[in-house]
Amino acid sequence: MLTFGAAAACAKADRVTVTVGEGATVREVLAALAEQHRALRFALPNPDTGRLAVNQAFASGDHPVRPGDEVALITLVGGG
Repeated sequence: MLTFGAAAACAKADRVTVTVGEGATVREVLAALAEQHRALRFALPNPDTGRLAVNQAFASGDHPVRPGDEVALITLVGGG
């Protein structure tokens, strides 16, 4: 999974590995990410309502994540 901004700084990497079962959904990937990379919890959307970018397009909840998909955690950005 690709990470950006504060999440990448916290992970000290621009990508992290998340292990999920075959046929996982975005919701399940978010839940696994929260368990497997606890330091990134601050950057995670709610697993029930959040979304990830899958193959460079936002995908929510029930969207399947297949082997080989590019998955990215897009964190909120603030500024003035």
